[in-house]
Amino acid sequence: MKFEVVESGPSAIERPSVANDESLEQNNAWYDLQGRKLPGKPTEPGLYIVGGNKVLVK
Repeated sequence: MKFEVVESGPSAIERPSVANDESLEQNNAWYDLQGRKLPGKPTEPGLYIVGGNKVLVK
């Protein structure tokens, strides 16, 4: 029996897609610690989440 190895490159990993305006807007959205989306940057002091990062507003 004879086997042949064929290399065709990656098959399960796809190239990342380019972010559209909607996904960029979601990344810049502000959330409270209960996960509620805020209408804009908060004015009250506290901990918030923006872009997946915790932010302290003084």
